[in-house]
Amino acid sequence: MIKDPISKDNIWILSDGSKRCITNIDVKVQTQFKLYDSAIEVVTTAKNNSQFSINYYVLGIGLVKSIYYIKKKGFLFFELEDILEDTPYLKKIKFYYPDKNLNTIWSVEKPIIFNTNDDPSIVFSKEFESSPKGLLPLINRNTVINKMNYNLNNNSVSIDFSKDILLNLNNNSEYNTLFYYSIYNTLKDFYNTDNISISIEGMPIKKTFNISPLSHNLTIQNWKIENCKYPFTYVVKDNDTLIDISKKFNISYLKLAKLNNIENPNIINKHEVLQIYSSGIYLLKEGDSLKEIASMFGLSIEELIKINNISNLDVLKPGLKIRLC
Repeated sequence: MIKDPISKDNIWILSDGSKRCITNIDVKVQTQFKLYDSAIEVVTTAKNNSQFSINYYVLGIGLVKSIYYIKKKGFLFFELEDILEDTPYLKKIKFYYPDKNLNTIWSVEKPIIFNTNDDPSIVFSKEFESSPKGLLPLINRNTVINKMNYNLNNNSVSIDFSKDILLNLNNNSEYNTLFYYSIYNTLKDFYNTDNISISIEGMPIKKTFNISPLSHNLTIQNWKIENCKYPFTYVVKDNDTLIDISKKFNISYLKLAKLNNIENPNIINKHEVLQIYSSGIYLLKEGDSLKEIASMFGLSIEELIKINNISNLDVLKPGLKIRLC
């Protein structure tokens, strides 16, 4: 922002104590797009003199070039490359979500269209709420992103949610940890920084909830399942083989291997998390129990009973088709 009057040596102080000064009102400036014959030059100096910036503004266009100096980091340059009128910008953004069984975090790349002056917090709010089938949303429809800011000076990001997000969080520290790092990794990738602050109504989330460090064994994978009625995840157990798992869930073991980037179908590791297609029907097998089935598919026993109108547990025999949704 430039403060009136637009005259050389006009000085004003910003809210953070930085000083801004118009040092020239008619200077030539070269950008990748073109040479501008007349630009306004504004110098901003931090309160502690650790960094400064030089910004160039052109009438009718706005900011066309910036030069930043940050102590211990050196100079950064940003220039106008092109002007495209009424042209949306398509960017692929990687979003992260936990799965319903809280086994791990999955990444999903989504093409997002930005228009000039779009508020990125609105875009992120929509995508945080819209998780793919099989994964959990990060916020509910009532949650608002109060603010989402990127600070170039210290390469940091801050995001603050409304208290409605508390409906998504609970005493389950495992879920809260996966939620936190799903938000964290999304912002980390988008802004290319790990200096990220996440808060609720101004209160850092780590002061409100127990957020544990991610397990070293946790591997974030790409969620590939599309057009599936009931996708889910499965944690490999002792003595499991890919063929046994494929038979258990009625899916080709070769398809299962491809879906999970398994190069050798004969080798899978205990605790490995697999993503699995499902038609929404599970064929009851010898030794199965409702508790085990509910746990496998991230459902409660009550949900299974209600979905399948089960009133008599004696009907649960091998071969019975159990609906999952």
